Amino acid sequence: SDVALPATPYGATKLAETRRAEELAREYGVPTRVGRLFIPFGHLDNPAKLLAAVVAALSQGRAIELSPCDQRRDFLGVGDLCRAWLRLAEDLPRTPFDIFNICSGTATELRGLLVAIAEGMDADPGLLRFGARPMRLGEPPVSFGSNEKARRLLRWQPRSLDRAIRDDLLAVPQN
Repeated sequence: SDVALPATPYGATKLAETRRAEELAREYGVPTRVGRLFIPFGHLDNPAKLLAAVVAALSQGRAIELSPCDQRRDFLGVGDLCRAWLRLAEDLPRTPFDIFNICSGTATELRGLLVAIAEGMDADPGLLRFGARPMRLGEPPVSFGSNEKARRLLRWQPRSLDRAIRDDLLAVPQN
């Protein structure tokens, strides 16, 4: 089993919540799964989140000021996230408690991803003003997870990032 040593207050609170969930699952006999989400995105995402803000700006032909966007992150389409939640629910009879990374398993460079989104929208990538803002203080250069356990035990696999962007971010849902 992996040792969890969070380096931030956010990470410490997530670990405390996970430990408490395990205690409650075992104490009350309620099967529980913890899904550690990396960066989900989708069409109806919070407009303040980066990918949603970029899509909104590009769709309106507005420039958007960004950091250099050299960091690499693990992005996951909301459709893959929904399929993972279903697999987690189906897994409940297996054991009282378990933890899974729900992620793509790949560290994608943010700059390249944003350019690909612009191209997928037929928008001008020049509207992406890389380097107009500084990097956030303490921003790690790389963050990604392993989804091997979810692939093996849940028989779950995310789509390619290109497909998730087309389906979950750029496609307009039909009513």
